[in-house]
Amino acid sequence: MTTQFPSVIHEPAIAKAAQEWERLLGEQRRAEAAVVAMQEERAGAVKADRHALAEALRKGGKEPADTAVTVVERKLATALRRAEALAVAAASARADLDAVVSDHRAAWQAHLDGELAEALGQAGVALDKLAAVHDRAAGALAATSWLATYPNRPFLPGGHLSVVRDLVGPSGDAMAWPAVLGALRAHLLPHEQAS
Repeated sequence: MTTQFPSVIHEPAIAKAAQEWERLLGEQRRAEAAVVAMQEERAGAVKADRHALAEALRKGGKEPADTAVTVVERKLATALRRAEALAVAAASARADLDAVVSDHRAAWQAHLDGELAEALGQAGVALDKLAAVHDRAAGALAATSWLATYPNRPFLPGGHLSVVRDLVGPSGDAMAWPAVLGALRAHLLPHEQAS
């Protein structure tokens, strides 16, 4: 497991804290899996011990010691102790990670506010340029079409580029260019739509 962070956050402390938390969490999961395996091993040892004791009782012999169960229980106690300690260590490492984020939150937010304002400004300029280029191309294409068919057809400004043929709307028809541009503006510049 790798914890993801926004690419605009370049803070070595967060990477270090995240790696420590992930390492301990991975060790905790492995330790918990070992506990489950030892619990199953203990159940098998108890069952084998009971069968050995039952056999000895049937034959009237000396009762066998439950050394296999004792050994497994000691191993299980050690594994359980480790798993519990790793849970505490992982929780502490997670608290350290949370503290790094908390300590840097205001500075990161200020940086991100600037990044967002700059990106949205560039998006607005790019959409304005796209609209201007589209209008210029639509005008040139319409004039070319008119010129090729003159005098048989009237001049239709923007006709060929008035819809985006490869972009189909809910009705199944090609979307009109103004709707496409409006959707791009709403997607990239939602604050403009609110005003």
